[in-house]
Amino acid sequence: MEDNITYLLPNVLDLLSEKPDLSASMDELCEHLKDVVDEDMVSAFGSLERAVEFSVELGINLGILAMTEQSFLSLFRRRPDATPEQRSPANINQN
Repeated sequence: MEDNITYLLPNVLDLLSEKPDLSASMDELCEHLKDVVDEDMVSAFGSLERAVEFSVELGINLGILAMTEQSFLSLFRRRPDATPEQRSPANINQN
């Protein structure tokens, strides 16, 4: 199961990094990941939604994700093409 955990979280972070506001709903995360994740990765959790929820909770516990009212927020931009201004915590918190 450890491989499943380490496989999903980077995909969640990649998706959030592609969003201008660095956030996405659980439905958006599941929709994006259903094409990326194979059935073996999901089987340990029972469903894709539970696997994504687990990955998001792990990210929150690690301090790299935060939860807003209806979405999940990456606390940093993962993509190297982000400018230093875009990576600034002050700019992230303005949304």
